[in-house]
Amino acid sequence: MSNSRISYLILLLWYFGLQSKCTF
Repeated sequence: MSNSRISYLILLLWYFGLQSKCTF
């Protein structure tokens, strides 16, 4: 597996995590 894909998935999870924490 490519590291770039894994890091991209982690970045997406982190981004959505912030979205769920900060409810607008």
